[in-house]
Amino acid sequence: MPEPQLEAALADIWNGRDCVPPAEAREAIQRAFDALGYRDWTISDRPGTDDSTCASAGVLSSLHEVQVMPGISMDIERAQDVIVDGLLSECMGRADAIQFVTSVLTTAGSDPFFVRADPWGPQGGPIDKFDEYRAHVDAGCFVYVGMPTRDDRGRSEHHLWGPFP
Repeated sequence: MPEPQLEAALADIWNGRDCVPPAEAREAIQRAFDALGYRDWTISDRPGTDDSTCASAGVLSSLHEVQVMPGISMDIERAQDVIVDGLLSECMGRADAIQFVTSVLTTAGSDPFFVRADPWGPQGGPIDKFDEYRAHVDAGCFVYVGMPTRDDRGRSEHHLWGPFP
């Protein structure tokens, strides 16, 4: 069941902010609960939240809960754009691509992460660049698929797609 008032209050917490630290997010969510009369609602944390510089949040109406989870800053979003462009403009093998992604994310100040370039990992890319991604992989190069998952400790998993022998 949608919670438009709560969703709007959560949006206000993050509106215009590059990064909201987890403790600040929990405090602001509790203030929103109090202001809206959500007395039976709770705040829970996803794994890795307190190890993350930035937080994000999601409403679970059926549980009367808001989950706080690791988020990413604008610096990391920009770093991901650099990674996409860098891997598409060069033909990097697996080791070089992993090193490049690791370097860019570390320089951008990423929270704990790891890079996967597994043959069973995700394959794909933005719909408007998919043919370019596929051609790059077919040429023997790796591309950045993105950060669709986190592990059980909340570390972001950055995925590469490329050829395998």
